[in-house]
Amino acid sequence: MPRKAERYTNDILSRPGMVFAVDVKDPKERVQAYLDSYKNDQTTSFDATLMKHHLNLVSATATPKVTATFRMKVTQDFCSTMGNMHGGAIALVLDMCTTTCMAPVSTPDFWLFGGVSRTLNTTFLRAIRAGAEIEIFCEVLHVGARLAAIRGELRDCKDGKLFVVGEHNKASISFEKKL
Repeated sequence: MPRKAERYTNDILSRPGMVFAVDVKDPKERVQAYLDSYKNDQTTSFDATLMKHHLNLVSATATPKVTATFRMKVTQDFCSTMGNMHGGAIALVLDMCTTTCMAPVSTPDFWLFGGVSRTLNTTFLRAIRAGAEIEIFCEVLHVGARLAAIRGELRDCKDGKLFVVGEHNKASISFEKKL
């Protein structure tokens, strides 16, 4: 007989980057509060390093068009030995930025947590060289009770050329109360 998957309990929600600051009404301030939650912790995971030290929020909007725009400098630690931003690093940036873009639509009962990835499709159009300043624009295309679709673009800050397009499909999950 198949075993039932172990469920996460709600105590995990106290970790940085787990819940959006729904008490903050302004969309840009809410997204910034989410980024800042990483800075207020000693976590050293690779996603936390990105959020703490590399991403800078430019703008964020709420409904009817939910967006967030970030900037970052591509440092060598995100690059392959060829000197280009590694595809895995690009996927990480898309994952974290598109998830963070969900903050403005969250409520205590709706996408309080950014969900889990179902798919993350990435189309690489041109190489991103070490030292490049990039802009990451994200837009929530659809959000329902259980599923969300978010689009992301990475562009060169100098000339606006498109480097990467990504589509991130997320699933909302519920947490069991800890007994």
